[in-house]
Amino acid sequence: CRRFLLSEQHLSGGCLFGKAIDKGLDNAIDTGKVYGSANVYVADLSAVPLPRISTQMTAYLIGFHVAKRICVGNGESGVGSRERCDPWRI
Repeated sequence: CRRFLLSEQHLSGGCLFGKAIDKGLDNAIDTGKVYGSANVYVADLSAVPLPRISTQMTAYLIGFHVAKRICVGNGESGVGSRERCDPWRI
């Protein structure tokens, strides 16, 4: 029944950086890759320390950063050229 539907929000994600993903995303070379996986990435607020401000733009930037790193490659194997992965075109 629609009148019982609720939404739930929390300030950060549930996948701890340093324990499940590579290092967080505080460095340009970090990717959000899940330890022990080939192609699983975390691109949410799990990748940052607990926020003190609104998290909307931070979440957008994390998604953008991880998408760009996946597209261009992170030194291992990229799936696209730099031109195709132009940040203003993804």
